[in-house]
Amino acid sequence: MNLYTALALLLSGMIGVSLGLMGGGGSILALPVLVYVAHIDPRQAVAMSLAIVGSTSLMAGLMHHRGGRVDRRVGIIFGAAGLPAAFIGARLTHLVPAHVLLLLFGALMLLVGGVMMLRSVREPQEGAPHAGEHPRIGAIVAIDVLFRNLGALV
Repeated sequence: MNLYTALALLLSGMIGVSLGLMGGGGSILALPVLVYVAHIDPRQAVAMSLAIVGSTSLMAGLMHHRGGRVDRRVGIIFGAAGLPAAFIGARLTHLVPAHVLLLLFGALMLLVGGVMMLRSVREPQEGAPHAGEHPRIGAIVAIDVLFRNLGALV
């Protein structure tokens, strides 16, 4: 085993721990490790990171479902809107040069990080911040389509 393989395995384990602790952000962490440490082509790394994060998210979702913390209506709408968007985004990936994909990924990382920082300042830390509110389906679909297309492109 060479140094890059050992480092990629170590970082992959750290990504798994962070996903387990924080519940998200895996593709933002996995893609740079796959591209810059494991030296995988960006297009293949995108597909690999989606598979990694998708399987991890599925397991976490099942655990939350068992605990009664899943709104099925939102999940079904989010998934139904995301499938065609991901398909379209995956088809467009081949039209964009690899270096542009990585630049778009960097921009997406900055955008997501900024949104997370704003959210942490605005929302209370205890309990569900929107308990008792009805989900805003239009906003859920719009955000899902936007991020899945950006995610599939990068």
